[in-house]
Amino acid sequence: MADSVRLTAAEKRHAHVRGVKVTAFCSILGVVAGVVSWAISSGALASFDQVYGVAVLAAAVAIQKPFLPYLDKPEMSKKDWLYVAFMTFDLWFVTWTLILTAGYVVA
Repeated sequence: MADSVRLTAAEKRHAHVRGVKVTAFCSILGVVAGVVSWAISSGALASFDQVYGVAVLAAAVAIQKPFLPYLDKPEMSKKDWLYVAFMTFDLWFVTWTLILTAGYVVA
């Protein structure tokens, strides 16, 4: 970072809090998407194919666009979208895998 573009302590804290809010939002949406993917493919609803679980992931990533300005992130670069998509995918994949391997069967 150049010397002329130093951030104050308040600006650093604001950027950190904004990053935590965006990460938490992506993570929560990823976990919810994982549970919904399990519910529609193997769980309570169980009438859809597992391909629809991936569609749930895509919807979870896409639905974040209108909500991110409320988390103080109005502009998003390609790098930011890659981060949001990866965090959502990561938590979706881990959640869905854990539930599928746990052997929960809804009778």
